[in-house]
Amino acid sequence: GDLALGVLRRAKKPDRVIGVDLALKMMRIGREKARRQNDQPVCFVGGNAESLPLKTERFDGIMVAFGVRNFADITAGLHSMYRVLKPGGRLVVLELSRPLYWGLRHGYQVYFKYVLPRIGGLISGDAGAYQYLHKSVMDFPERDRFEMLMVRQGFVQTGYRDLSLGIATIYWGDKAQ
Repeated sequence: GDLALGVLRRAKKPDRVIGVDLALKMMRIGREKARRQNDQPVCFVGGNAESLPLKTERFDGIMVAFGVRNFADITAGLHSMYRVLKPGGRLVVLELSRPLYWGLRHGYQVYFKYVLPRIGGLISGDAGAYQYLHKSVMDFPERDRFEMLMVRQGFVQTGYRDLSLGIATIYWGDKAQ
């Protein structure tokens, strides 16, 4: 919901903004946030990004934040997003990544693998969720490999940029005209 509402705040009168999520609880939270912000024109749809329940070539842009690493099949997800983009449309993905610098990378791994699950588990009662977070980041393709997966699905003008010393990376690619 936060991403969809952020698009509405910054875009110049979009025709529509649709948020897609598998988690019904997340959609309810998004709807409530939209309602509190004067019923912003955003629609939330239950669905799997690997087979989006949306019409072909209907969207100018797709944004995913911290979600692609959770796809059961990243290739299928990229294919599905490519399908619903209009020619010239852009996909933007923000994802956690492994820092490039050895010292930071090592500290990050220790923190994610040992410290965060303990602290998060004490606070939330669910250390497993934080162990999964570490595993999902470690299993996500390295930057060049993820960009190549995008290219293999047909995206052009692809690229990526590291943020926060490589702790997160933003990727982009366009559907050919």
